[in-house]
Amino acid sequence: GTPINYANDLDIGPKSGKVYFTSSTSGVVGWNAKAGGFYDTLRACILNALRGDVSGRLLSYDFETRKTHVLLDNLFYANGVAVAHDESYVLVVETWAYRVLRVWLQGDKAGEVETFIGQLPGAPDGLSRSQWNPDAVWVCLVAKVSPLGKLAPYPFLRHLVGNILIPLLPKLAKHIMGSTAAIQVKSNGEVLKTLLDPKSQKLQSISGVTEYNGAMFFGSLSGDYVSVLKMKDHITK
Repeated sequence: GTPINYANDLDIGPKSGKVYFTSSTSGVVGWNAKAGGFYDTLRACILNALRGDVSGRLLSYDFETRKTHVLLDNLFYANGVAVAHDESYVLVVETWAYRVLRVWLQGDKAGEVETFIGQLPGAPDGLSRSQWNPDAVWVCLVAKVSPLGKLAPYPFLRHLVGNILIPLLPKLAKHIMGSTAAIQVKSNGEVLKTLLDPKSQKLQSISGVTEYNGAMFFGSLSGDYVSVLKMKDHITK
């Protein structure tokens, strides 16, 4: 099968114990020798957008059979994953399509794929089940809608912009990503709550959210810290 070069996010099935995870792209993630060395996933993400690469996949791994299955492919940068509390479906982020897809695992719709929420006002990244509302998930919008999409019909310009933009990413990331948000979405696609920092003054590039003990913890793509927001007065019941 196709190698997994860029495993991104995962969630564990509450009932089966299966691991549901994404492979963002079949492209190779380059090694950046600066700052001690690291695999440059942000560079890979931007290159994926510029290339129009739809090689992302949603997969599952079964510990009992030790087999991996492809649940969905041809995704435009597969990203966050969240499994329903009853494991009836799994959600997967398709970042550069600005949407979250739902793959049904059980019931009459088993095997069907539908848009859970689409036309998002920013690039979605991480997903997580809500602790306070089992019928909802949190969707992280890591950045505003990218203007790179306007270059889709022009391969030469995409190549040119890639050569100019990629080396400058470390310096530009905090300035070009714009607003960031986390939205709580019910299982029927209804938006229940939006936490927005329009100018990224307090929070920057939210890539992950975890609820715990009356607070929310935010991971940042462009920062080396975790932010905490007390939510005791804002819990959705």
